[in-house]
Amino acid sequence: NQRDIVFDCHINITIDKNHFKSVIKYKKTIYGTITLTMDDSSSVEPYFPYIDNLCSILGVIFEEKTQRKLKEELLLNLEKRVEERTEELALEVNQRKNTEKSLRKSEITLSFALAASNSGIWDWNIIDNTIYFDDNYYTIAGYTPGEFPSNYDEWKIRVHPDDIDKAEEAIDSYLNGKNDRYSVEFR
Repeated sequence: NQRDIVFDCHINITIDKNHFKSVIKYKKTIYGTITLTMDDSSSVEPYFPYIDNLCSILGVIFEEKTQRKLKEELLLNLEKRVEERTEELALEVNQRKNTEKSLRKSEITLSFALAASNSGIWDWNIIDNTIYFDDNYYTIAGYTPGEFPSNYDEWKIRVHPDDIDKAEEAIDSYLNGKNDRYSVEFR
């Protein structure tokens, strides 16, 4: 004679002749079974609530262990990803440092070459009307570096009045495509 008794904790207890079997389950996950062999199956029935509680507790324990294991695996995965990204960032930082070191070396070399040739660099951004002047440009023009603001109007008032028309014609010719490079001498 076989009976199935289902408790609130989703424990399935089956009694078949003298064998007692209880499934340890939490929500939809089955973690195992408890099987007992009894001489008299009727003597087990008063203990169902205790067995039910035991199976419920075991189900919660197994669920917590499963969740803990999952969290540990996620944590290990996260730690591995952090370690990999840290290595990537360290490599990027080293590459950037090497690039900056090369750039500084190139800037020093260019500075020496410009100083030796008595040349200066300027770069005009037409859109926002700013001009970059390197230190040599200021020095060649007779100013201390950064002495005047870096914009077209400030440059224009420092060009000799006899040379400004020639300098602006050269700019217009270049910007209108008449000349492929801007080249002019002025005071």
